[in-house]
Amino acid sequence: VGMGIGNGSLMVPLTLFQRGSPLLGLPAFEGEDLAALAFLPSLAVGVLVMQPVLFALYWGPSMRKGIKPRFHVANVALPGLLTGMFWGMGYFCAMFTTIYLGQAL
Repeated sequence: VGMGIGNGSLMVPLTLFQRGSPLLGLPAFEGEDLAALAFLPSLAVGVLVMQPVLFALYWGPSMRKGIKPRFHVANVALPGLLTGMFWGMGYFCAMFTTIYLGQAL
């Protein structure tokens, strides 16, 4: 249920950006670019802001006890980079799909 809510709500900010929201006082996007491309910078800023917060929430309790996280960079760098690239490409495609097919699919 949690994953469904999390994944289902991923495209809500893009939809609000594209169509606007009278409730939030947001005007609809009126630029010449596709809304998905114009939305990417704010998505990147959101990731940059939230990543340290999530790191602190995940590792904070252990670090307070004096247990530092071990990063096995040699083992996980390539799989991690590939996973991030595939997720990024999939999310980028999902943004375009939402523009043309809507949120209901």
